[in-house]
Amino acid sequence: MADSRVETLHEQKPEEIIEMKTFKSNIKTEREPEVCADRTGFIKIICVGDYSGGWGKRVHIEDYISSEGTIKKNPNNDPIVGVDFALKIVHDKSGKQIKCQIWNIGEQERCSNMVRVYCKNTHGVIVFWGTRSSSTDNALKWKHHISPFVGQDVPFVLVVDNVLQTPAKWIGEGLVMNSLEEMNSFCLEHGFFAWFEMMERAGGEKSVFGQAMRSLINEIIS
Repeated sequence: MADSRVETLHEQKPEEIIEMKTFKSNIKTEREPEVCADRTGFIKIICVGDYSGGWGKRVHIEDYISSEGTIKKNPNNDPIVGVDFALKIVHDKSGKQIKCQIWNIGEQERCSNMVRVYCKNTHGVIVFWGTRSSSTDNALKWKHHISPFVGQDVPFVLVVDNVLQTPAKWIGEGLVMNSLEEMNSFCLEHGFFAWFEMMERAGGEKSVFGQAMRSLINEIIS
């Protein structure tokens, strides 16, 4: 089983989130669900990024919200049209319920006027970057494009999608990043408080994407 890399750029708090109940819906209209800005009871996380990994964002999100931590053998890997929604209910260490809504914004939506609407009342952002791309430019384009719409205090996490038949080597001399230190510096410079690398599909909270979500949720509720 391939290892997965996790890099956090400041000390993380003890694990506070546990999985309790999940469900998902697929809504492809311009009407957004009711959003509560109360960070203690409702969290809205948006996922953005171009398709340049082994799987689309949709697959990793569905793996994560799987109530039994299982993954589908033949998942739906079609591109997202507009925005896709999923909801995961978690609890903090005091037992308080947190409704975590995940908005998966379609790859083509970066040039859409609807992005401003999708970003409304966002509490945290995950930017996906796939190792099939020869540079991190697309990740930065997404980061810089949506930052004005979510506000300066909203935390960002970078997720590296390296789930390929043979994971790509992208850190090393002459590659996308020369070293882990350069990757850490890149994230600090561009406002990602943590980054995670996925090298295999996995379901539930213990997956790398689950760790990225937990890290982001803890950052939001801290």
